[in-house]
Amino acid sequence: MDNKTQIFSNILKFKEENGKQLIEEMDEVITLKQTGVSRLMGRNIIAWQEALADYKVNGFQLYAFKLASNQDYQEEWLVLRLVDPGAWLLFDGKYVAVSYYDLAKETGLYKSPIFEGEYDNFSELIVGQTIRACDIGHDYIIINLSDNGAEHTLEVPKDLNRLTLTGRGKKRRWSINDDMSEAWIISKTLMFSG
Repeated sequence: MDNKTQIFSNILKFKEENGKQLIEEMDEVITLKQTGVSRLMGRNIIAWQEALADYKVNGFQLYAFKLASNQDYQEEWLVLRLVDPGAWLLFDGKYVAVSYYDLAKETGLYKSPIFEGEYDNFSELIVGQTIRACDIGHDYIIINLSDNGAEHTLEVPKDLNRLTLTGRGKKRRWSINDDMSEAWIISKTLMFSG
């Protein structure tokens, strides 16, 4: 079994065991696969939050980006639901967060309050960004952002060699059975059971 399949399988198991309550509480959850990326275009990111969905699944966090309203949609959350998302998501080539498996290195822009020595250098970078373009494929997403003329990139990269190793010291891989557009969801609320 490759490393990505194992991680995504944990999410599927979590959904089967506790997902009904989680989805009911989140209110009108839809995936990017269902809605398409056009819903994101031109939207400002007005907040971001790490949400811990369940402590039973090691490293399971949701990264949520609050999108400003526009003429078509009210404020809503764009949520990445991966195990240890800090190990997958890059902002301008830097890890968004310190990986659960890489705590000692402190290589990320953010370190969760659940770990000793927390810090946040990510909020000031992401809040205020406008989504200009989004390229999503089976195994990657590239979100082009801008803020006062400066261009930035938020991505799960095509080249997974750019990512940290797993807790078992193996390269991260995306399974042929998984789909990036299903790892991202849109929700009107951000309420999770924990």
